[in-house]
Amino acid sequence: MLFTQKQMSYLAELPSMVAHALPKAPNPDVPFFIDDPVVHNYEMLRSVWMERNSITAACKAARCSRTDFYRLETAFIKHGNAALYPELGAKKQNHKLERLALMVKMTRPKATETMILRFAESLGLTPRPTLRTISHVLHCHGIGNNRDENDQHYWHGIQQSVRAIRWLASQTGPTRSKTDRRGTFYRPEEVLQLRFELFRELGLKQTRKSGDTIRRYGMSRPTFYKYLHRFRHCGAWGLVDWIQPGRGRGKISDELELRIIEEKVEHPRFSLDELMARMDLRCSRSALYEVLRYWELLEKERRPVRLRGLWGEEVPEKPAPLLKTAKEAADAGQFRVPKKLNAHFAHFLERMKSRAFAVCDPGPIVLAQFIDDLGVCEAFQVYAPKRGEGSEITNLVLLNVCRILAGYETVGHPNGNSDRSVAVAAGVGVFPGKTAMYDGFVDLKFEHLQALRNDVTARARDLGLIRGERIAQDFHFKEFYGHQPDTEEIGKGPSSAGDICPGFRPHVIWDLDTDVLINIAFCNGSSRATRIVREFCEKNLYPILGRDAIREIYMDSEYTSFPVIDYFVVDEFSQVDVIMCLKPKQAS
Repeated sequence: MLFTQKQMSYLAELPSMVAHALPKAPNPDVPFFIDDPVVHNYEMLRSVWMERNSITAACKAARCSRTDFYRLETAFIKHGNAALYPELGAKKQNHKLERLALMVKMTRPKATETMILRFAESLGLTPRPTLRTISHVLHCHGIGNNRDENDQHYWHGIQQSVRAIRWLASQTGPTRSKTDRRGTFYRPEEVLQLRFELFRELGLKQTRKSGDTIRRYGMSRPTFYKYLHRFRHCGAWGLVDWIQPGRGRGKISDELELRIIEEKVEHPRFSLDELMARMDLRCSRSALYEVLRYWELLEKERRPVRLRGLWGEEVPEKPAPLLKTAKEAADAGQFRVPKKLNAHFAHFLERMKSRAFAVCDPGPIVLAQFIDDLGVCEAFQVYAPKRGEGSEITNLVLLNVCRILAGYETVGHPNGNSDRSVAVAAGVGVFPGKTAMYDGFVDLKFEHLQALRNDVTARARDLGLIRGERIAQDFHFKEFYGHQPDTEEIGKGPSSAGDICPGFRPHVIWDLDTDVLINIAFCNGSSRATRIVREFCEKNLYPILGRDAIREIYMDSEYTSFPVIDYFVVDEFSQVDVIMCLKPKQAS
């Protein structure tokens, strides 16, 4: 279905409309009261029919004229809740061009709009197609230029919802009467209104315990979360049941239909039997005839048009490669890691050939090899802020990593510590002179640290230290002690004393199979559990472990406000179902 530019703007703004409603909604999980004309229409009718408000007061609150109210009420009585939705769809619809453009784009993903135009011209479609009309067709389905896979899913859902509303608006709704408005307003047999009432009731509640309400409306939890996911993306349009069209008798695939069209355009004089023999078709003659009849290709006197080479050679798309670590890139010679040893350290190594040194904590020295295997210095060279060439980058990075492993809060001078294992493991001599220990580290930002952590985690995956199939997550609240948290857009949350204050949520995630830490991130204090899981998986898990590797996510519910066990299917980004289990908080 094709939309006007004004309708496209309205539909494109639906996700942001729901997002802006989250902060002011009584229940942010079900933001039913959004600035959507569909919800406004329903609330206006409900205030008159159920709450017995006057029509004048309802129209004034909704900023609607009485004429529009009576027109809406008449349509509501006749067609039910489907009458609340605006009528979408351009008056002039070129269905053949729309079908052709979609068929080509789905079967030939690399086809350009110019290629589609040339193909459409060879069929002699009327009115004569242009690049602008083809571009508009693709944008109405979310597959135009600069569109990603999420856009395609969103507009596909919108297309399905609009078609369903058109069909419902052509049907007669359940019986309602103006003489008994209160008694005939709610009709549970009308599934669409049932969902409206369910989401409205949950939207009014300031609690996240929704199981009893969902069961009372006769809906299962998986079904509820399916429509909740759609509602958060499409608003009231997400509550509509999609109409699943049947394939029909003798229906053939889009790929085969496109091949038949190409062959017939190039050889218009071929008969049905010749086409079936030449293409080795397994479909029926009636199905072939219907394709040629629909595209008006039965005439044998058409001028042949050569289309060979129009699409080029289609190369199947390969799945996106996992994150290539800095260690791999350095070993491949893509960049050089400066390893400028401290002069005193070189002298120290010479002395160790003839003299033994006693250390009380050999841990950093033992772990130094593992640090090198993880590619810590290589990752710092790639993702950290650019530094001067004169800095001893390797020594400084290893010094800080090793002092953290040894449990030192800070290292003011390697020679000032009773144990010299950190200096030895970092490659810094016992007399480092005036080396600046933390030179340049103040430039590290959150995005640099996150990139460094992701790279090391990817390297751990390559070394087999983590599997990434069963994952556990936990996060706590840390107060923000800086100035002007509002300017810095720092969210708020409960402190250990129970006070609401600005802060962050350190989010830790580890591998349950190997019991190894995978990653950590600092989220905004106002973030909630489900939002954190989705954002964290997209930014810090899928690029490292792959979208299909994760099977289960476990999360403690200490900061989720869920008093009971809930299960969520987190499937926005992954090809498989990721189950998140929220453990009930123990009563103190």
